[in-house]
Amino acid sequence: MMSLLVVLLYGLFNVFNSFFRSQNKIKTFALMQVIQPVCFLLSLLLILLLWENSSSGYLSAYFFSICFAFLIAFLGLLNSLKGYVRTEEDDKYSYTYLFKQTWPMFLTGATWIIIAQTDVAMLGAMRSIEEVGVYSAATKISMMAAFLLNIINMVLAPKFSELSAKNDIAKLVSFSRLGAKIIFVFTFPSFTLFRFF
Repeated sequence: MMSLLVVLLYGLFNVFNSFFRSQNKIKTFALMQVIQPVCFLLSLLLILLLWENSSSGYLSAYFFSICFAFLIAFLGLLNSLKGYVRTEEDDKYSYTYLFKQTWPMFLTGATWIIIAQTDVAMLGAMRSIEEVGVYSAATKISMMAAFLLNIINMVLAPKFSELSAKNDIAKLVSFSRLGAKIIFVFTFPSFTLFRFF
């Protein structure tokens, strides 16, 4: 039951994040990207300090961080929609229509959560807690390259959307090349470091 709630809340959290990105609220979008991992780390540390032998501490911390991130994103969404007045253009899009259009994104987010946590859950069932901890830590460290890619994506994606909406293909290609160069410069050293060590 808790897993289903986490999947639902995280899927809605991603929908809210997409709204912030589409409204070009880059600071809010960036804050939402950081708030869940930071909350997870803080709650995990707190749980481990208070209950040293808690085997469910990891899951409790993850559940709490998802709930907290969802709540912050929901409050941010309500704040963004304050003073919004519906127009005739908005009436074309019913809630049913919007749900049908966003359902694939919700399923993708839910599947990503399941895939991202399956390895740790499977190892937890077959190996000791220490081995799972080492594996989880090594996986998190190896994700530093992905972290850099996410940062670059957060910065460039709104600009890509803006240029695409304006149909300015020349600038879009220019920004794409710039983004590819930046990604290469930042990820090649980490790739090289992980390759040889």
